[in-house]
Amino acid sequence: MTDTEDRLKALLPETGPERQASMTLSGATAVLKEIDSYKKMLLRKNLVPEERRSSQARLIDASERLCNLMALALHQLSGSGNAEFMARFGSALQEIQSKLVEMGTNLMIQKIEQIQSRCDAIVSGREPYPIGLSRRMGQKFSEIRYNLSTLGIDEENDPILAELLTLTREGLEHLARLDEEAGMTNELPERPNRQPPR
Repeated sequence: MTDTEDRLKALLPETGPERQASMTLSGATAVLKEIDSYKKMLLRKNLVPEERRSSQARLIDASERLCNLMALALHQLSGSGNAEFMARFGSALQEIQSKLVEMGTNLMIQKIEQIQSRCDAIVSGREPYPIGLSRRMGQKFSEIRYNLSTLGIDEENDPILAELLTLTREGLEHLARLDEEAGMTNELPERPNRQPPR
């Protein structure tokens, strides 16, 4: 049993929001174990390409689910009036967040680079542009930025990340203009309305 699991058992939630938050954090702990298993799988030298691609895809999916669970837990926690519970819950959540930051940040950056790379290929003419793609890619970009905020990553303190985000958004805006020229009204989606944790 991990330290986080020990803390969860000691939380003793009293209200509905506290019970919901405890259940959410338990789910986050389970997903964190899932992520660890995929990371170990990817370290295997005899892993065939198909298994590697599958494990990488599952790892990315699990990291996104963990980000969403953390955001949900923080929202649920805001409904608790028990200061002691909130302090203990926050400590457990911080432990999970610290384990996720490095791995999650790398995965999110890889996904941004994939979006930016495809934008660049389309803008340069190396790849045809499917009309309407800017909205789908823009939504993914918005979700990734929200997940980075959930991880506590501040682009203002990371010039390289800030430049990558700027280039990607410029590429998406270019694709949006292609949609407009084709007669589609298509604004890039903004960041989710959810307030990222601080």
